[in-house]
Amino acid sequence: MDDADLELRFAPDTEALAGMRRELGEWLARRDTPIDVVDELVLAAEELCANAIEAAVGGIVHLEARCDGSAVHLAVSNAGHAPDDLSRVEPIAERGNTMQERGRGLMIVRAVTDSLAIVNVDGHTVARAVRLLDP
Repeated sequence: MDDADLELRFAPDTEALAGMRRELGEWLARRDTPIDVVDELVLAAEELCANAIEAAVGGIVHLEARCDGSAVHLAVSNAGHAPDDLSRVEPIAERGNTMQERGRGLMIVRAVTDSLAIVNVDGHTVARAVRLLDP
């Protein structure tokens, strides 16, 4: 991981979300990311981390952020196993709102990023989101 990248590890506890939001927001601001993009990426990361906390099977939640100049890449992982088709879940409106008891976190992430993929790798679920930056 590049020295300029951000890496956070924390126990699967919602109390850690405030610190994650602050650190990610400051990291993005140091890269001259537009404030509206900072706000949207912090929201996306919070949703991904909240899901990781909820689904964690012990262990830690791990957030990595990388900016390559053309995009910001977020990766959130936890110990656990997500449903195999989670990356391909269509928006709630297209399903007749069948997820009433569930949140809308992934829908929010999809709305504020350009791509979202969720995979299972070596006993961990990894959610990767990418937000393209304007040139």
